[in-house]
Amino acid sequence: TAEDGTTHDYTVTVTISPFLSSNKDITAFSFESGDNDALDATVIGVISGTDIAVTVPFGTDVSALVATFTTDGDTVQVSGADQTSGTTENDFSSALTYTVTAEDSTTQDYIVTISLQHRLLIKT
Repeated sequence: TAEDGTTHDYTVTVTISPFLSSNKDITAFSFESGDNDALDATVIGVISGTDIAVTVPFGTDVSALVATFTTDGDTVQVSGADQTSGTTENDFSSALTYTVTAEDSTTQDYIVTISLQHRLLIKT
């Protein structure tokens, strides 16, 4: 109310935009034997920061492996190609960069490196 007693009504419109998560972590990474003919047993990756190291048995063909991963991000890509956990096949002959995009469009890169176990020779 003004000093002279007059009033004026105003309309205020509030728009609440949805909260967009910034989560973009890979929390688990493996190669499941059921998804990969080249493996006799499931192999679990070790995540250290944004590096993921996986050691597979000596002689494993790493050119067509399917990774199983858990992420709290919105999407995961390798070289611009969408990745589906337990489905998408990739050539791991060299390190791959997995890019996780959050709902808020921020990204985090994870470098996945595959190593072959050393072959043991036992002389008797």
